[in-house]
Amino acid sequence: MITNFFIEESYIRFTNPFNKLYDKQCNESNEILKRLIDKCEKENIINYYNRQLYIIDYYEEFMNTIEFKDKKFSFFKYITKDYYNKYKNIYDKLFELKFYNIQGYKQMETERLEAYIFKNFEGRKIFEGFDIKINFIKENIHSKINIDKLKFITTSQTKGTFIDYCIKYIINNEYDFANNYLLTCDKSIDYNNLPDNLENCENTKDYIDLLFEKDFTEKILKIKNKFPSVKTTECYVNFNLLIYGEPDLITDDYIIDIKTTENKKIDSKANFIQTLFYAMVTNKKNICLYDPINGDLYKYQITEQNIIDMTVYINSMKALINLKNKKNIKNNLPEVKDYYEKDYIKNLNQSS
Repeated sequence: MITNFFIEESYIRFTNPFNKLYDKQCNESNEILKRLIDKCEKENIINYYNRQLYIIDYYEEFMNTIEFKDKKFSFFKYITKDYYNKYKNIYDKLFELKFYNIQGYKQMETERLEAYIFKNFEGRKIFEGFDIKINFIKENIHSKINIDKLKFITTSQTKGTFIDYCIKYIINNEYDFANNYLLTCDKSIDYNNLPDNLENCENTKDYIDLLFEKDFTEKILKIKNKFPSVKTTECYVNFNLLIYGEPDLITDDYIIDIKTTENKKIDSKANFIQTLFYAMVTNKKNICLYDPINGDLYKYQITEQNIIDMTVYINSMKALINLKNKKNIKNNLPEVKDYYEKDYIKNLNQSS
């Protein structure tokens, strides 16, 4: 089973005050916690089955909640019934696999899907040690993009992410996050000599009109001409391999990753391996790195042997992780001979 669900943008997950505290143990001296609780309206402080809950944020589908119990604070990303009904098939599958322990929906007990998936499934980091020889096909689909007006963004990662948001907006006008993203960046680190009128920008289109040349949108649309079914993505989950990922773009048969780093090689092994992992999550047979600054595509068709090797590698790494977790819980486990230590795994890189 492969499926997908809506997830907050990464910058929101990393910068939102509530998210900074999620998964942490806090006490009353924590300044972020104090500010969140102080801003909580009285009607949003409730007692629920002997639990004192502060509802910090309440949306149509989400509730960010802090629980105070036994002098300790705990943080939960609870959901509404609408969210549960939207993704009932995923919750049912998680229950079947014992990753979600409630049959059905219970208010103030059911969290967002990522709370269960990120804890029990593996992300792209599991693939970092994998190796493969890539014989890509390079194709140019448009001329270079002038990014001179982006010099005010001083860090390459921030600049690349900003360009990503502009590209995704052109492909999907509802994907309008560039303005909010820049507002979360640290101006003392990421910005220098801001362009005139930048403060007047309210959405991604405003930034595109101000910071890029007139043919920018026309050039980016070449990717849509090349891949008519291309679309922006959500979080994808592969229940067969117990892995998840958030690729940039997806088509009927391609995973496309946008690479805009100025000082590194676009067609690097690390970039291909990351995109290969997303292909494994989504069961796609083709991958493509898109270098929008130079207008280049780097395409690769995944072979059946690649799929076998990648599946073996993922399962072997999961076995290793599970073994380490068990040893952390109980140090006197009997010695186990693990299949991931076989010569096949050791020589996997050479055979690829």
